[in-house]
Amino acid sequence: MPPDGKVIFTISNRSFLDDVNREVSRQKFYATLSSKLDNAEEEWHESQPPSVPPPIELGDLHIRAPWHQSSSG
Repeated sequence: MPPDGKVIFTISNRSFLDDVNREVSRQKFYATLSSKLDNAEEEWHESQPPSVPPPIELGDLHIRAPWHQSSSG
C-alpha cells in the first residue's frame, strides 16, 4: 500500500515477469549510463581538431608559434 493510504488499481496486458524484466533493464541502464556518457564524451574530445595549430617546422629552422612569449621580451 502506498504511504498516502490510497490503493491504485491498474489493468495491464503485461505479466508480472515482464514488469520485473523491465525494472531490471531500467536499473542496468542507469547503472551503466555514466560510464557510457564518459566514454562518448572522451571519444568526442579525441575527434575534435586541436584548438591551437602546432608550430610550422622548416628543416632545422623552427618557426616559433605566435602564442609563445619568450621571457627576454
